[in-house]
Amino acid sequence: MNVGYRADVDGLRALAVLMVVLCHAGLPWLSGGFVGVDVFFVISGFVVTQSLRRSLADGTMSFADFYVRRARRLLPALYAMMAAVFVFAILFLLPSDATAFAKHIGLISLLVGNVYLARQTGYFDPAAEQQPLLHTWSLSVEEQFYLMLPLVLYLLRRRSVRMQAVVLGALLVISLAASQWAIGKAQPGAYYLAHNRAFEFLIGVLLAYAPALQGAKRRTFDLIALGGLAVVVISAVMLKPAAPFPGMLALAPCLAVASTIWATPRSSLASLLLANRWVVALGRASYSIYLWHWPILFALRRFDLRAPEWTAAGVVASLAVGAVSYRWIEQRFRYGAIPQRKAAIRFMLAPALAVAGVIVIGKVSGGFLFAYPQAFRIAYSKAEEGTWDDARGKACWEQVAVTDPRRCHLGQPDAVRRAVLWGDSHAYHLLHFVDRLGIDYHLQVQDVAFPMCAPIVQVPERAGDSRYEGNRQRCAEHNANVMRYLVANRSIDTVILSAVWDLYANGEPRADAAPNIHGYLPGDIDRALDETVGQLLKAGKRVVVFDDIPLLPESSVNCPLYNRLRWQREQHDCTFALADASGNRAAAQAVLDRLMAKHPAVSVVRTYGASCTAGRCVAEYDGVPLYRLNDSGHLSMEGSRVYYDLYQSTRPHELEQVFGGRLKLAANSVQ
Repeated sequence: MNVGYRADVDGLRALAVLMVVLCHAGLPWLSGGFVGVDVFFVISGFVVTQSLRRSLADGTMSFADFYVRRARRLLPALYAMMAAVFVFAILFLLPSDATAFAKHIGLISLLVGNVYLARQTGYFDPAAEQQPLLHTWSLSVEEQFYLMLPLVLYLLRRRSVRMQAVVLGALLVISLAASQWAIGKAQPGAYYLAHNRAFEFLIGVLLAYAPALQGAKRRTFDLIALGGLAVVVISAVMLKPAAPFPGMLALAPCLAVASTIWATPRSSLASLLLANRWVVALGRASYSIYLWHWPILFALRRFDLRAPEWTAAGVVASLAVGAVSYRWIEQRFRYGAIPQRKAAIRFMLAPALAVAGVIVIGKVSGGFLFAYPQAFRIAYSKAEEGTWDDARGKACWEQVAVTDPRRCHLGQPDAVRRAVLWGDSHAYHLLHFVDRLGIDYHLQVQDVAFPMCAPIVQVPERAGDSRYEGNRQRCAEHNANVMRYLVANRSIDTVILSAVWDLYANGEPRADAAPNIHGYLPGDIDRALDETVGQLLKAGKRVVVFDDIPLLPESSVNCPLYNRLRWQREQHDCTFALADASGNRAAAQAVLDRLMAKHPAVSVVRTYGASCTAGRCVAEYDGVPLYRLNDSGHLSMEGSRVYYDLYQSTRPHELEQVFGGRLKLAANSVQ
């Protein structure tokens, strides 16, 4: 095929970038606009292969020249965008986000940003919106592919064109099969990883080998070219985010755009559409537009500017900023008269060193905390520290064996009355709450909490969510150890049970209900708690149940911290309706109610509603964020302390009824 510049290919780039931008902007009738990236891959494979074949044919092929040219073409605009987004992150995001962002920049610089994203989130998951550089996965895929393609073509250069096409075709089939297999296995990397995308580039690569069709009428080429365009657009309209993609479904738009590229040079109608001056101008700026559109839309979402007029403004801004980037960054650095060695240093080595420096600064400064206001730094340090994060946590948390009571104790160490705090992370995050309780009510408390492990003697044998399967056996062993310890130690008179009951209760009414994420069927947790409490009561123990805390709705996570940012546009109401708390509260409450009805001797400490008044709950108290950083369900270390004050202010007599008279003693810290 013709190896010179083709304006119609830039026209296809314009179509591709518009589909991607409008899809990401949330245009409802373009839900499959993400296929624009697949169009880019096919175009890229075609254009780059033409250039490589030409240089191989005339003996001017140089790997160094190839990679320096790509660096000059791609890196200046990329680093400019990432620098701008990094400044945005420091001003408007949390230090943990800025640190993760700096790490992501480093991985993008190493060409493995797509691998990082594959381990973080699915492309269409709601959490993907929180990744300001989500769109750069495609750049990493492209560069990984081009680390190999020049070498493959170089090794095949002495083979016949037919043999080259056979080898490349075989690689295409292998990649397509790998992609389809990964989709069938629901692998996280099915969307992001290069070997699952290589077949799309290879369609373009093989297109560069295709001969022109001789003797056909112009109308035939019109039908092929326009038909290809139609298939691409139909794919963008019909495909949904839940579609098993890429795999076989990606073949239609990829083969369609390949047919359009092949036929357009002899199609007057397609040339009229794609080689139009304005369309071509948009296509030439498509790379910069692609770079900037996602960060701009991300910024709008960060400020909750989701109205249609704001989204439209974001699309226009993407086009405008992309045009500026193309003119003043891409063009300036791509065609400047810089020797190869200096170009390599300027575009590859220097930015990499700068990124490494930023990562080191972020690491040693605790996430660039020095750049944030003092009020924010104080609140952030309190939210960042969890009860697991100190030396005590390392000794007392996640121990299969029963913990050492000399090391893992709370409250009054010399108290006559002894208790044990038994549960999962929702027991351990109440560590300082229980410590103050023990001090006030003269109680020595030993903690034996274990992660993702309800305080019961019958752990389900079936697997729930795969994340918990590896923990199941250790949980069962831990709980058996705890029960033996409690029964054997008569000096322990009280057992406090605390857990995230919402996640163990299965409220599904159907007889054929599936296990929940922890492997519990309906009724399982009831029977297990009944058996556990029965054994404890038989052993002469008092049983006290903490009924947990509200789980934050997603919109309230980190709310008190965002309100303390320097450039926060407006102060958010960080309270939330109790009815909006996430989790499966109704089922959990029903389980606890049935337990109380069957065992009236069991006492309940109603921690769940302590942070709520008139149906609304707080996420901070006395200037302290209650919940951990980026966590919807666990109290921070300081939050655990102040939750006790909050509880006493709303339930002033409940602890006295459960644990007896309150002693007027000076509060001590956890030993």
